[in-house]
Amino acid sequence: MEKKTKRQLYELIEKQMNGKQVRDLNLDLFCARSLSEKMEISRNLASQYLNELFYQGLLIKIGAHPTCFLARSKLLNDGYASVYANAEDLRIQAEQLQEKRSVFSDLIGSSGSLHYAIEQCKAAMNYPGSGLAVLLHGPTGSGKSLLAAKLYDYCRQQRLIAEKGQLITVNCAEYSDNPDFFLTSLFGYTKGAYTGAEKDSEGLLTLADQGLLFLDEIHSLTPECQEKLFLFMDKGIYHRVGDNQKWYASAVRFVFATTENPDQALLKTLFRRIPIVIQIPSLKERPLTEKRELIRHILEGEQKKFKMPVRISESAYRLLEQHEFRHNIGELKNDIQVGMAGAYMKAISNASPTLDLHISDLPSALVRNPLQNSGLDQGSMSRLLPLNELLPYGGRENRYLLFY
Repeated sequence: MEKKTKRQLYELIEKQMNGKQVRDLNLDLFCARSLSEKMEISRNLASQYLNELFYQGLLIKIGAHPTCFLARSKLLNDGYASVYANAEDLRIQAEQLQEKRSVFSDLIGSSGSLHYAIEQCKAAMNYPGSGLAVLLHGPTGSGKSLLAAKLYDYCRQQRLIAEKGQLITVNCAEYSDNPDFFLTSLFGYTKGAYTGAEKDSEGLLTLADQGLLFLDEIHSLTPECQEKLFLFMDKGIYHRVGDNQKWYASAVRFVFATTENPDQALLKTLFRRIPIVIQIPSLKERPLTEKRELIRHILEGEQKKFKMPVRISESAYRLLEQHEFRHNIGELKNDIQVGMAGAYMKAISNASPTLDLHISDLPSALVRNPLQNSGLDQGSMSRLLPLNELLPYGGRENRYLLFY
């Protein structure tokens, strides 16, 4: 009983810290008096458990009157001390660690298959001036857009772009049949430039000034649009559509993305202006441990969305980790969401307190694949796994994974 109560006290501390930054915590909730009242145990017993957890290295201690305790597992960074004289010292340390924390640390594969790509991106962004243009080349659904967003966060963190600098994202495929619309959107236009242009309008280059412009599906642009884009990248100045007299300047960092072979899909002039081409691996090319981490990460997102504990059957988990998803992470996420929708309807009808994802909940095309499904014995693999039994982010294998 004693161990169970101590564990419950620790879980209460974790729960009260969930999703909060150190600066947002009310430390009065983490002292012995407050915790003992919530646990309905004596203050002395709460103090005993708190000190035992502290000496086990699970808690950090703040102040003396009253002494407060926080769960080390819920602090977003390593590097915290064991004892702080007061709350202000803790908050100063938290801010310092937050500044040092890499924005890529929660990106699955950042220390594995994506490590070299991230290092290349960081080098490009740190190049003097407006950095070097980067082209992300990889299949659909491999995470190019997410990496571009992380690059923007990195530039903000490192103060490489101004405080007002924005991330502007454009899907060039939307302009493939209307190149004139792309040019007016990119450069802006003046009053009377075309029918319906009733006033001057700023373009994306103005909005992205001092920021980052992400052009996805860059291969969809016509040669004319690519040529005009190259001219701006080469000179850093441009005309608005309808005005060939006045020059405008914009300091923009460029990140491009394509699913096509850039040597064939892009104009030679534009391609030569992009010095760093980064290959983003498909899901099939990434290590199995990263695929398992992605499955767990997606399921954790669903758990937060539905606000119910999620479990997955061993057979469903094994099918997901073995299947080759043609559209990579995007398809993996879509298939899990389809399965979760079915699991949720079952949970409602059965008044179940958990969302249980079975192989039968997954899309029929995935389950019917004989190459992937032939080795699954659903009868002997029906055990339901809570998410904390799946692969931990630290990379350690649990007994179930080692068995396979």
